[in-house]
Amino acid sequence: MDLPSGEFQALVIWLNDPSEIFIQIAIQENIASFGKLNEELYNVYETLPPGTYQPQVGEVCVTKTPDGWLRSLVLAKVAADSYRVQFVDYGNEEVIQGNIHKLDETLSKYPAVAGKCSLAGVGPASGGQWSDQAKEWLKKEVSRMSSKC
Repeated sequence: MDLPSGEFQALVIWLNDPSEIFIQIAIQENIASFGKLNEELYNVYETLPPGTYQPQVGEVCVTKTPDGWLRSLVLAKVAADSYRVQFVDYGNEEVIQGNIHKLDETLSKYPAVAGKCSLAGVGPASGGQWSDQAKEWLKKEVSRMSSKC
């Protein structure tokens, strides 16, 4: 997702650490498009039998989660029918087992809704990895808050 220039409203939707934050831009056009995408995902996949599709690493497919049907980038195959995926419209990662389908061509027209960003000029004190304490503090402070970027 391309970020607009200047100031804009955004919603933090997933946060791994201060150098990996996923946002959705809060403009009416994006909200309407995302709603249409979710409706189309439901209409295309909800009545299909459980998927047995075996995607390739790097491929975007569709997976069933408790939250519904989500577009998923395959990061790794972890077992015969299990994959580590990143949900392209949210940013978070999960291991999915079964119920994976090939992405319908009509749904590839929608760009990813989540955009990756970071806090500029901020780094871990140790110079290496962010501590779990720092990650949890930041998640507590900004997760799901509407922010100006």
